[in-house]
Amino acid sequence: MPREKNWRVWPLIGLVIVVALAASALASVAVSRDSSPIGDDVQTVTSVLAVTGGLVLWLWTRLRPEVLTSADVMARASDALAKAVQGQWIRAANERRLQHPAPIAIRWRWAQRGVTGPASEALGTAGYARFDVLPGMTAATPDTVMQGDIPDIFRLYGGLDSGRVLLLGDPGTGKSAAAILTVLNALKQRQHLDEPQRARVPVPVLLTAQGWDPRRQRLHEWLVIRLNAEYAFLRSGMYGQNAATRLVESGLVALVLDGFDEIADELRPVALRALDEQATFRMMVLTRTGELVEAVAGGHLHGAAALELLPVPATEAADYLTRSQVHPTPPAWQRLVEHLQGTPESAVSSALDNPLMLTLVRDTFPTPAEVDDLLTPGRFASRAEVEVHLLGRVLAAAYRSRPGQRPNSYSLDQASRWLGYLAAEMSRRNTRDLAWWQIRRWAPASLRSIPDVVASSIGYGVTVSVLLVIAFDAGSRVAAGIGAGLVNGITTGMLLEWQDRRRDAGHSRLRLLRGCPPNFVDSLTVGLASGLLSGLAGGVAVGFALGLGRGPVTLLVVGVGAALAFGLACGSTEAILVGRRNSSPRYLQNPRLGGIVSRKNLLVAIGFGIVFGLVSLLAVGLTSGPLAGLISGLAVGAFAGLALGLLNGLVQPSAQTLSPMDPVTSWRRDRQSGIVEGVIYGLSTLLMFGLAGGLVDGIATGLGVGLVAGLGIGLPFAFSVSQSWLATFGFVMLRCAGLFPWQGMRFLEDARARGVLRTVGSVYQFRHARLQDELSLSYQRDVTRR
Repeated sequence: MPREKNWRVWPLIGLVIVVALAASALASVAVSRDSSPIGDDVQTVTSVLAVTGGLVLWLWTRLRPEVLTSADVMARASDALAKAVQGQWIRAANERRLQHPAPIAIRWRWAQRGVTGPASEALGTAGYARFDVLPGMTAATPDTVMQGDIPDIFRLYGGLDSGRVLLLGDPGTGKSAAAILTVLNALKQRQHLDEPQRARVPVPVLLTAQGWDPRRQRLHEWLVIRLNAEYAFLRSGMYGQNAATRLVESGLVALVLDGFDEIADELRPVALRALDEQATFRMMVLTRTGELVEAVAGGHLHGAAALELLPVPATEAADYLTRSQVHPTPPAWQRLVEHLQGTPESAVSSALDNPLMLTLVRDTFPTPAEVDDLLTPGRFASRAEVEVHLLGRVLAAAYRSRPGQRPNSYSLDQASRWLGYLAAEMSRRNTRDLAWWQIRRWAPASLRSIPDVVASSIGYGVTVSVLLVIAFDAGSRVAAGIGAGLVNGITTGMLLEWQDRRRDAGHSRLRLLRGCPPNFVDSLTVGLASGLLSGLAGGVAVGFALGLGRGPVTLLVVGVGAALAFGLACGSTEAILVGRRNSSPRYLQNPRLGGIVSRKNLLVAIGFGIVFGLVSLLAVGLTSGPLAGLISGLAVGAFAGLALGLLNGLVQPSAQTLSPMDPVTSWRRDRQSGIVEGVIYGLSTLLMFGLAGGLVDGIATGLGVGLVAGLGIGLPFAFSVSQSWLATFGFVMLRCAGLFPWQGMRFLEDARARGVLRTVGSVYQFRHARLQDELSLSYQRDVTRR
């Protein structure tokens, strides 16, 4: 078994080398002041080139693809994935109370609607097995596919020749619960097999269909990206290159796809055809019945066993409510149980024929009087009125003050308003997933660009000011740098806002080259435009510092040259390394590229350093002479490239972290990552500009300039790369608009603890889609009345 490379150590080693290089260069400058300046400066340049070249060569050698020598690498990867998936859904089952009290008996039958072919197609008639029966299980038969309960879904999943299951039903019938319990049953059975058998059993992975556009992304590609994002340890060096891809292509992953009905109407037939075209891995698809019936008009999922979840009989609903209470059953609950048993046709009884409404009754009626109120004669004319009443009780029950507990942090009115706002925005965007890093994009357009403007203004303003101080020892030039920073910040904020709007509208999909991220063109456009305007602003600042004599020439050369170079570097880096800047934290992005582990990223880092070196060469060379420009260019370029490489090396996943990130963990890791990256970038900037200033104006000036640059650039960088810091700014902006609390994550976690929200990986969801819809409608009615 190959040992995992400890990539978190290498950035620190690289930083030590950078520090030693800077100290050596500054020492050489100090000696050169008393001897031959030109000769010693040339010697310094040679040393910089030699050490930098050696470090790059060393990194390149370390990045050679590792040859896997163990045959059980994929088996170990699948075991690690199974452990992570099991832990994830055990926590989810406990959070949703699927096992305690004993689960509601959910039954199914072969679907009566025209959504699939005959049962014989699912069972296999070709004379050969499409999917082998899983070890320890028996082949499905015509009798076993006709009807059953939740454990039978697992047995069907493991013994069906086609390896395809459709699980359909009306809202609230328990599709997600059935899928979670089936996944846990499958993982438990896999866990008890011996190693050779276990190596042949796929790991069922439950994912939502959110974000999959089948017109532009193949199912295999989407699945690999989701695996890498949700289970980051698969990207570690322990499992070699592209572990997730090899697991999928080897059939060692089974896809349980929830939320097929949440795909856009026009895309469902396309998605169904995409599902039908794949034959590599087992899959189970969860969907509402009506949406699937409409989608099969464009072609059905051949060979799928279509299982339709049935309503809960009144007698079993009564039995479940009895088991949920203390024994003997309290009188009010006993009256409800008797009502269900005696009048199964009533509005209340008919509404309580599904797991959603039964659990709402279980959780939202704390007093006997409220239970009796539900049974008031003539109160409800239909089951729909009962359902609306039960959904409307969720927040009131969740935010009720309870004896012996601390006062609620949020009032019912606040929770209703803020959760309604979230539900309305999610519905407007046609999503069930609530990603905390997306909420800031919901702020009014006039407010949401402020963090980008501030960070860009400070970072760029300090950069230009420091370069002016290096070129001229006059502090008054700082005003020009501040002006250039403001121009850069405002233009960058506007460009990023334009880019985000295009992404929200689905326009950022053009690809110039095969393998480029979908947002490459937009990112490159933003980088070039921002670089052009920033470069011109910097050129104006340098021209102002030089005066009217040399100013226009410098403006033209430095401004346009720096704009093109800086824009190309930033645009390429944005598209290749960072990607989806305002979509998710960096460790949830573009998982096919892995920071410093990838040679492609090292090449980008080297190119980034070269570009910044050329910019510095132009800026300093035109003001302090060719030699000073060459020295500064080499120093700035070396440290800029190394800084980018070090930063990407720090965000590598570890094979030891098997737990998928819940929202709070992803928030904390992102904040910590932003701070660490800001410190590294600040130190690299300090050394970069300190060396450049030291080579031109002496050690004391260099250290002072480097310190100012490190703080002025490192801190804005830390805020701009961290989605958690940007989200905090966004929450403040939303609070100013009266839409959301400024401690947004605290509020979301409080709602999760009260059972209003639930977690699915790194995102939140409302307890049920019906609850989101009802809160959204209620919020929109309130807005209309106001």
